[in-house]
Amino acid sequence: MASRISVIGLDTATEEIRAAVLDVGVPNGLAVAGARGEQLVKQNIASAFLGRPPAVATGTLANSITFQLSREVNFSRALVFAAPPADAYADYVESGTGPHFPPPSALLLWVKKKFAVTNEKQALSIAFAIARKIAKRGVSAFGMFARALAVLEPELGGIIDAQVAQAIAAAGVGKK
Repeated sequence: MASRISVIGLDTATEEIRAAVLDVGVPNGLAVAGARGEQLVKQNIASAFLGRPPAVATGTLANSITFQLSREVNFSRALVFAAPPADAYADYVESGTGPHFPPPSALLLWVKKKFAVTNEKQALSIAFAIARKIAKRGVSAFGMFARALAVLEPELGGIIDAQVAQAIAAAGVGKK
């Protein structure tokens, strides 16, 4: 999932304005957009969705959400993603899965937190039952990234515009 914003008119701008926009305004705008995207994804994880409870039990997934800025020639981006250890399963939470039998041991920590079970044998029994249910039905998509992008996308233009305007003003260009 991606969104694209282009800054037009820089080919006719002065060098000072071009530098303010490309070296300060766009990177600052991307940092604000990345932080906002991270916040929205974390909110989605912590909120109920379509009658389902929040996608959080241990906090590992929510605490793994972060963003990173990268810059290449004529291209900069902010990427919001799940860092380790949740990167191993965040895509499955986002998109759902078809029926499969996950190893019950992979569900143990979640079962212990979700159901407040301290007995290892009981936790393994619950994990096995959940694994059997997943084997029959799969897992529904939670869409925490897609829903965040739907909220963030209409905000992006304003975020970039505000940061570019601040950078140009801070550079002292455009004043008479």
